[in-house]
Amino acid sequence: PSVLHARPRLHVYMGSISEDAAMASGSEDAAMASSNASGGVNATDWATPHVILGVDINSLPGSDAERALVYFLLNVVVCSVIPIPLAGPLIAAGALLFGIAAGMALNVSSSVVGAYVALLLTRSFCRPCMLGALGSKGKARWQALDAALTADGPVLALLIRLSPLSPMVLTNVLLSLTSLSQPHYLWTTAVGIVPGNLPYAYAAKATTAARLLDVPAID
Repeated sequence: PSVLHARPRLHVYMGSISEDAAMASGSEDAAMASSNASGGVNATDWATPHVILGVDINSLPGSDAERALVYFLLNVVVCSVIPIPLAGPLIAAGALLFGIAAGMALNVSSSVVGAYVALLLTRSFCRPCMLGALGSKGKARWQALDAALTADGPVLALLIRLSPLSPMVLTNVLLSLTSLSQPHYLWTTAVGIVPGNLPYAYAAKATTAARLLDVPAID
C-alpha cells in the first residue's frame, strides 16, 4: 500500500517541478526582454547611426576630428610599410565610422599619402641597392624594361591600381622602382583605388542596414 500511495505523490511532485521550471523560464525571458528594453544594446541602439555593431562610437575617447586623424595616420602606415592586405577592413571601418563619402575621402587621401611615403622610401633606399646589385648587364636590362613599362606613361600604373588583387604596399614598391613620374604615380593611385574600395564601403553599410532590419521594433 505504501508503494501505491507513493506513485501519486511522485506524479504530483514532478508536476510541481515542471510548473516551477516553466515559471522560472518565463521569468528569465521577461527579465531578458526588460533588460534589452532598458539598457545594453537594444533595438533603438542598433537603429542609432552612431552605434556600429553594438559599439557606441560617441563613447570612444576623443572628438570626431581626433578619430579621423587617428584613422588617417593608421591608414598611411598600413599603405606605406605594412605588407599585409588590410585595405578592405580599413575601408569598411572608415565607411561605418564616418559614412561612405567621408570615409572614402579619408581612405583615398591617406592611401595616397602612404603611397607617396612608400615612393620616397623605395627610391631613396631600395632602388639604389637594387641597381647596384644588378651589375652593369643587369642594370642595362632593367633600364630597357623600365623604358618599356613607362613608354605609355601612366596607363600601366593605372591598370595595376585598378586591379583589386594587387596589395597596396607591393604595388607601391613595384611602381616606385620604375622611373614613373611622381605626378603620374600619385594621380593613378588616387583614381585607381576608388573602384576597388567602393564595394567594401557599400558592403559594410549594407551589412549594418541588414542587421537593423532583423531587430524588432519596441513600442
